[in-house]
Amino acid sequence: MTRWLATYAVVLGLGLVALPLAWSVCRWLPDRGASVARPLGLLLTGLVSWLGASHGVLTNDLGGALLAAALVAALGLAAGRPGLARDASGRRPLLEWLRAHRSLLLAQEAVFLAVFAAWSLVRAHDPTAVHTEQPMDLMLVTAAAYAPAMPPPDPWLAGQPIGYYYFGHWLLALLGRLAGQPPEVAYTLGQAAWYGLLALGCFGIGANLVRLARPARGWGGPIAAGALAAAAVALAGNLQGTLDLLQRAGLRFGALAAGRAAHNLAPPSDTWWWWRSSRVLEDLSPAGAHVEVIDEVPAFSYVLGDAHAHVLAQPFVLLALALALNRYLSRARPGPVEASLLAAVVAAVSFVNPADLPAAALVVLAATWSSSRGDGRGLGVAVAGALALAGGVGLMLAPFLATAQGQVEGVRANALHPTPPFQVALMFGSLLPGLALLASDPSTRPSARARAVGLVLGLLVPALVVGGIVTAAASLLARERWSSQPWTLLGLGALLGALGARLWAGGGTPAARAAVAAAALGTALVLTPELVYLHDAFGTRMNTVFKLYYQAWLLAGLAAAFALASGWNDPSRARRLLARGGAALATSGLAFTAAAAWDVTGGFASASPSFDALAGVPADERAAIEWVRANVPSDAIVLQAPGRSYSAEESRLSAATARGTLLGWEGHERQWRGRAFEAMAGERAARTDAVYRATDRASLLAALDRARTRYVLVGPVERERYALDERLLADTLDVVFAEGAVRLYRRRTLG
Repeated sequence: MTRWLATYAVVLGLGLVALPLAWSVCRWLPDRGASVARPLGLLLTGLVSWLGASHGVLTNDLGGALLAAALVAALGLAAGRPGLARDASGRRPLLEWLRAHRSLLLAQEAVFLAVFAAWSLVRAHDPTAVHTEQPMDLMLVTAAAYAPAMPPPDPWLAGQPIGYYYFGHWLLALLGRLAGQPPEVAYTLGQAAWYGLLALGCFGIGANLVRLARPARGWGGPIAAGALAAAAVALAGNLQGTLDLLQRAGLRFGALAAGRAAHNLAPPSDTWWWWRSSRVLEDLSPAGAHVEVIDEVPAFSYVLGDAHAHVLAQPFVLLALALALNRYLSRARPGPVEASLLAAVVAAVSFVNPADLPAAALVVLAATWSSSRGDGRGLGVAVAGALALAGGVGLMLAPFLATAQGQVEGVRANALHPTPPFQVALMFGSLLPGLALLASDPSTRPSARARAVGLVLGLLVPALVVGGIVTAAASLLARERWSSQPWTLLGLGALLGALGARLWAGGGTPAARAAVAAAALGTALVLTPELVYLHDAFGTRMNTVFKLYYQAWLLAGLAAAFALASGWNDPSRARRLLARGGAALATSGLAFTAAAAWDVTGGFASASPSFDALAGVPADERAAIEWVRANVPSDAIVLQAPGRSYSAEESRLSAATARGTLLGWEGHERQWRGRAFEAMAGERAARTDAVYRATDRASLLAALDRARTRYVLVGPVERERYALDERLLADTLDVVFAEGAVRLYRRRTLG
């Protein structure tokens, strides 16, 4: 409980540190930025500490983190001075505003606290990082926590810096450091805190939009709208998850599970029955074989428990959306503080998860253009803003960009994989009533000409692009597939055209226009992988769908929640019924999340809940981890068997201690670094093998020289991999740690 309270206190404290700055900058938002003050404080503190460490100004320890927080507090006090200073009446405007908005602030606190506490309970009953990419994420958090200098050395490719985007993991490590917790606890409690921040951010956007649409009314309606947004976007699963839950409850759809529908309607697996909700789409190879496509939503991600980049980015994407909404509502040019803040947030979003950069930057630039176009400055301000944003992002991220690597090699046309419309409906169907309300909102009704132009462009442009793709492919199979499955393309194009026409025509409240813009961008993100995808190491559109759908769920979900809340008491009976039915559908996925959480925790049956992500590690290996942390220099190489991706027990010592090994999870290192991996990895696997397969003292010492290491781990993985006879190691090296099945050998001199 102490650890939980410490994490809560740090998150709350960082929010209070940033509140004066948020209140000062977000003066056009009804909640004055209160709902995003916590992610703002965390992000700025992390950015200052990382930049300071990267340039040798701050140390990567508790003192450096506290100094970074103090600098952010000083910035907040300086920027928020007008709100903290006494006015002519002797009052402090910020404090008066807080008193006047107690109900809103209490609702915000209730949302964060409820989600943080509930998911802390889930994680406490399922803490161990043992599956999927959890060990990798724990490695990144540990590397960030123990890095003696920037960039953090890569524990799975000793001697090289981390080539992956690690800023989200840096923030997790920072939160743990400020709360006095080791990385394995920061990993677990940080996930729960992030979920609370995500729900709070969704609440804030939903409440702000409804309050803007109905400024004369109290906070009751906006608070309800915020709760709906948090439930529908952050906490609810998609319709595939709901269908699988119904099948678990005894319903069967066997009669419908034919053809492509078999992928979605066959009975779910007994193990991790909720997994298919993240694999709704199915592509087919030219031979008709299954090709995996990932399409997560936040509820699934948190049930799974991966602290992966796309998950860690979302609270800060919401922060960018809130700042963009504030800029859109403003009719004044952004001052230096706001402009710097926008650049910092966009830079941080791109550092946490580069796939979120285009949408975040586009939203900020569109808001900047829109706020200035009324007096004819829109285009010039947008161009200047784009240049300033690019320069600011590049300047801030220069230390990361200097060592960053990637696997993307270009853009490919989607010639063979039109998505069946029923799969898109299972993915996004819970949001469709809200989007339908937006697309038919009478307050933003465009002219007949604008609707016709939007419809023609929405249908014609994607159709022409696909026609060109199919023609260029010169493939009979491509022609057959697209001619039989054009409906998703045409449906998304029609929706995008309808939303675009409403944006172009204007009308309606600023909140309604902002929601339409979010829905249009979300629709465009879903449409994009129907046309093109990024070519990466997987060779399919899997990752493109994954990253774009995740953002689309957030944008379209917030827009849909606003429309559902706005239509709740609509004068039109049809729209009113659609809104209320749509709200029920949008929140129906809450049952999925609760049931899936029950499944991963084993019914909360653990007799000893823990926040330790290493809780499931065997006692002898855990003792070795603690010994290495205490006794092995941070820059030392501890040789281990090369790791295979998704094998939690492999390369775990380096993942838990940040002491490098020659080669960890090879598959992931290859993904992160692309073509550069081969040159960087070199003969590392062979050099490792040479140590463990040495047959005499001379060959062992020579192999250690080539590996540049003094430490050799022997545990269950090494014994099984190499069928070791340890007598040579014991005769040649010192045993410095021995417990159970784990031995750590050390050479007296490097030679």
